[in-house]
Amino acid sequence: MSNTSLCRQKLSDGIYFNHVYSDVAKNDYVSVYLTAPLSARDASMTALLSAVMLRATKAYPDTPSLNGAFMDCYNASVDSDVFKCGETQILAFCGSCLSDRYSIDGESILEKLASIMSQIIFSPLVRCGAFKADILKQEKQNCIDRIHSRINSKSAYAKKRLIDIMCREEAYSTDALGDEDTISSIGAKELYGYYKKLISSARVEIFHVGSSSPEKLKTLFEKELSSVERAPEAPSLCKIIAKADKTKTVSETDKLTQTNVAMGFRTGITYSHPDYAAFVLFNAVFGGSVTGKLFTNVREKMSLCYSIGSRPDLSKGIITVSCGIEKDKLKLATDEILNQLDLIKQGDITADEMEQSKNALINSLQSLEETPSSIADWYIPRILCNDSRDPGELIKLFEKVDKNGVSQAAKHLSLDTVYSLEPEKEEENA
Repeated sequence: MSNTSLCRQKLSDGIYFNHVYSDVAKNDYVSVYLTAPLSARDASMTALLSAVMLRATKAYPDTPSLNGAFMDCYNASVDSDVFKCGETQILAFCGSCLSDRYSIDGESILEKLASIMSQIIFSPLVRCGAFKADILKQEKQNCIDRIHSRINSKSAYAKKRLIDIMCREEAYSTDALGDEDTISSIGAKELYGYYKKLISSARVEIFHVGSSSPEKLKTLFEKELSSVERAPEAPSLCKIIAKADKTKTVSETDKLTQTNVAMGFRTGITYSHPDYAAFVLFNAVFGGSVTGKLFTNVREKMSLCYSIGSRPDLSKGIITVSCGIEKDKLKLATDEILNQLDLIKQGDITADEMEQSKNALINSLQSLEETPSSIADWYIPRILCNDSRDPGELIKLFEKVDKNGVSQAAKHLSLDTVYSLEPEKEEENA
């Protein structure tokens, strides 16, 4: 694979600049991440901020003028997102533009994009110490609609409810999208007050991936941040629970035709754990790919589910298994999922399963270079969890993992919660 090594520099307390040189794509990618401890009300305000800040700035006070700036920047774009990494919430602003090497008159397209992004992040449109009421009202509804859209996806809702129950006394249970009631209650002045607090206290990670020189980009953001009165908070530590005390089983009903099951396991394995590489390979063998045991056996051979897969969160030390099944197959499917896990613990792993899983992981890492945004998305959770290894280093680690390592990694799993969202019972005719 080509070079995707990270060059990282501390600009000042709580502010870091990250650069990965890549000339595979025609565009450059810039992202600015602001982090804060995950908490219920702040999560809703952060989610709302991500939408409101994109609407208008002091220099571009309405949507047409902001869109015009993007057009003048070779049709560049900027978007925002909110997500969580362990028990930290991240507000992200991500921009993409044509690489400077394609500039017609030698101007820096990247610098123009950075200028627009700095307006969005550091100079949002404010009137009398508050965000504009009409923009706030519109974006509140958009945020609420986003929450509703996930509720309407029953598999996503089942996963959310699993985390609610499994981690109910942990900050991790807080939804990065916030909640409808809190979003509805946030005022324009309160939101601006939170914005000022976030800008002054957040850890800031600036990322650039591309072939253009990053120096002007770095200088611009460094200048903007130097004008902010900063009091950065220390990074919050994520609560890691290695073993489940006991297994919780929760069932709820809704208007749906199939049952959605989500199973949560504690592992205690994070990015910095010694068994990290073996665990990632375990997940591929178990249910992280279409060649995994869950897909090939539970779904294909035994026809116990419509869909199935496993997904670890290495910032929290958990792994979840999700599947869609017919209601009468609930016990059969969950029993077989645990049986497949036990087989791996016992070392029942074929040479083909090992080879296919390694190849899938290595191909995934090698394909990162094809899209600049994928490189930044891959690095940011690892940076926040203090993992400095690059894709090439991990490929070498995966190549060394043997069947015994995968088996030992599987033994870290302990079942915490089984959640099922089942169809409502049909009323019998009187």
